[in-house]
Amino acid sequence: MSQQGPGALSERLGWPDRLIEAGVLFLLVFTPLAHGTVEPWSEAVAELVVLALAVILGTGMVVRGELRIERPPGWRPAALFLALVLFQAVPLPHALLRLLSPWVAGLYDAAAAFAGTTASWMPLSLEPQATWHQALKLLAVALFFLVVYNAYRTRAQVRRALWTMMIMGTLISLFGIAQRATWNGRFYWIGPEAPGASAFGPFVNRTHFAGLMVVVVPLALALLLAEQRPSPGRHRHTPGWRERLRLWNSREGGPTRLIPWLILLMGGATLVSGSRGAVIALIAALLAMIGFGARGRSGARRAATLAIAAALILLAGIWIGGDILYGTVERLVEEADVAQLIGLVHDRRDGGADAGG
Repeated sequence: MSQQGPGALSERLGWPDRLIEAGVLFLLVFTPLAHGTVEPWSEAVAELVVLALAVILGTGMVVRGELRIERPPGWRPAALFLALVLFQAVPLPHALLRLLSPWVAGLYDAAAAFAGTTASWMPLSLEPQATWHQALKLLAVALFFLVVYNAYRTRAQVRRALWTMMIMGTLISLFGIAQRATWNGRFYWIGPEAPGASAFGPFVNRTHFAGLMVVVVPLALALLLAEQRPSPGRHRHTPGWRERLRLWNSREGGPTRLIPWLILLMGGATLVSGSRGAVIALIAALLAMIGFGARGRSGARRAATLAIAAALILLAGIWIGGDILYGTVERLVEEADVAQLIGLVHDRRDGGADAGG
C-alpha cells in the first residue's frame, strides 16, 4: 500500500476513486442508521449503491486502459460458498435431486402426491425464493469487498474509512445508551414501534449492534497501537508519564488521543447491549489480540497495553450498565449449566445402553 502524503493523494486519486470512496463512506454511515439494513427498502438502497460502485470501478479501468481485477486472499472458498448457495436454488432433475438429497426428494414426492401432480424439476432448497434473496445479499457483500480491495490503494483512504467507522460506532453507542434510559418502544423515539424488546440504538436486534462493535473496537485498538509505533529509522524512545501528559495536552497528539475514549465507550456499550454472543466474541477478540500482540521485541508492551484496555472496557461496561452486564453473564452461566446437565444426561443414557447391551 502506498504511503503518499495528503497532497500526493489528492493528485493521484481520479474521479472514479473519489466516487468509490464517497460511496463506501456513505454505506458505512447509512447501513447502521437504516435499522441495521434489515428492511427491504434499505437492503435495496445498499445493493444499488454497491452495484453503482462496481460500475464506476469498471468504467475507471476502461478509462485508464487497464482491465485487471485483483482478487483478495480467500476468494476461492468464498466463491465456492456462493456457488453452493446459488446451486441450492437452481431447479434440478428429479433423479439428480434424489441422488443429492433423498430426504428433500421424498418431501417433494409427498407434496406432489398430495396435490395430485408429478415432481419433475425441483431445487434443493425448500424455500428457493428465500435462498435467492440471501444469495443476492451475499453477492452484494462479496462485490463490495472486491471493489474496496481494488479501489483502496493508500493509507489515507484506509484511515478515513477507519475514522468513519469509529465515529459512527461512537455515535451509535451513545444513541443506544441514551435510548436505554429513555426507551419508549419506538425507533429514534418518533419512528415505528420496535418489533421486540431486543432493539439497541437504531438496530432492530441488539446482536447486530454488538456484531458491528466487535469489529470496530479491535480495529480502533489496532489503529491506536499503529499510531504509537515509531516510524522506521527513528530512534526508539519510550516516553514517560510526564511526557505523555504533555503530548496529550499539545497539538502534536492530534485526533489519535481521542481513540482510547472512543474504545472505552464502544466497548462498554457492547457489554451492556445485552447480547451474550457479543460478550463472548469481544472477550475472545481481545484475548486473541493480546496473544498475537505479545510477539516480537515490543510484544510485552503491546500485550500490556491491550490487557489494560480490556480491563478498562470491562470497567466501562460495569459503570455504564452493571445490572445489564450482570444479567447477561448470569444467563451465560445458566445456559452453560444447562448444557453441562444435558451432556451428563446423554452420557448416562449412553452408558446405560452400553451396559444393557
